Amino acid sequence: MSVRVTGGEFKGRILNTVTGLSARPTSSAVRNAMFNILGDYVPEAKVADFFCAGGTLGIEALSHGASECCFVDNGFKAVKALKENIKMLGIEERARVISSNVLTSFPLMEETGLRFDIIFADPPYKKPLVTPLLKKLRLSSVIKENTILVLECSSRDSIKFPDGIEILKERKSGDTAVYFISFDKKR
Repeated sequence: MSVRVTGGEFKGRILNTVTGLSARPTSSAVRNAMFNILGDYVPEAKVADFFCAGGTLGIEALSHGASECCFVDNGFKAVKALKENIKMLGIEERARVISSNVLTSFPLMEETGLRFDIIFADPPYKKPLVTPLLKKLRLSSVIKENTILVLECSSRDSIKFPDGIEILKERKSGDTAVYFISFDKKR
């Protein structure tokens, strides 16, 4: 399966993706909506792409002018497809790959001083990862006062959002729900 970058510097370029029953790259319509909502917040942003698979969302952000992206995934096939995409596009200088479980990668990101303006998170559907991710992010130094989390999950999921977060926008399309979230860093 392959997807095309929808806008920016790499518009139209075909990306490698992960194949298999659990693979579901973000559709071009949903990606277009995400980047239309984010708008001018993307250029020069420091971005993370959690549960990135082939890196479609992070690469889309780089294509729209983000300065750098940290990609995190622990799947062998995912990291292989991601590294092929990074090399093919010649964005090695702007990409960092962490081959690790997202929820256990926070100490490494914090130790190296990573802080993000935008975080994309598309955890596997039907796995209880959203709430633990939100709780970890809320307490982590990888987010700043103005960090936006773009969370993609199943529209069928009933999510209990923990205290200290604000849903800025919510969009649903078929089985996909996208939440734009900010965090109260005052704690």
